[in-house]
Amino acid sequence: LPSEIGLLSSLTCLDISENALEAMLPTEIGNLSNLQEVTFFDNYLSGTIPSEIGLLSSLISLDISMNALESTLPTEIGMLANLKELDLSSAGILDGPIPTEIGKLSLLTDLWIYNNWVSGSLP
Repeated sequence: LPSEIGLLSSLTCLDISENALEAMLPTEIGNLSNLQEVTFFDNYLSGTIPSEIGLLSSLISLDISMNALESTLPTEIGMLANLKELDLSSAGILDGPIPTEIGKLSLLTDLWIYNNWVSGSLP
């Protein structure tokens, strides 16, 4: 994804599902403060989830399932106070424990984390 995506400040929904995109998530995604829904399902996204994801204060749904990300879930995930749905299934990212900050997501109703390398327990 190009860094210029961060210039789309009015964007409320970003869905790039099932495109076979080979890309990394740019840090500029944190500039999209109006985003409510992000769906990156079934691509070849690699690298890490940038900590700037925590700046998406309007986010209600985040789906990054079925990708090839290589990291742990950033602690900034706990800053997404409006998040209701979080799909990390088969994302290839969860290596290690789930950060305790996920417990701050009081509105979370749906959490999918299967088919990853999670260790430890849920906070």
